[in-house]
Amino acid sequence: MNIITKVVSYIIIIFIIISLNFFLPRMMPAGPLSGLTSSDKTVLEQYTNYMTNLMHGDLGWSTSKNAPVWDVLMRSLKWTLLLVGTSTAIYVIVGILSGAG
Repeated sequence: MNIITKVVSYIIIIFIIISLNFFLPRMMPAGPLSGLTSSDKTVLEQYTNYMTNLMHGDLGWSTSKNAPVWDVLMRSLKWTLLLVGTSTAIYVIVGILSGAG
């Protein structure tokens, strides 16, 4: 499988995942998201706005943090990188020591 086929496959998979992320809450008969997803716009108009906003880097608004999603992600990034970096360093050191012994 050449690189172009892989890239196209990944783009299609990402598009499907993003679309499912949009449509699944709207397909639920009722639930905690019903108040958040109701709108005067049609589902097609909502989907078009959703995809357009994503293409422009607008990830939306976090209802739990009452802030833009991008800001919430950036605030959490430093701690995530610290945890991942620390755990990576530990398993590399332990792996080298256990493999050398």
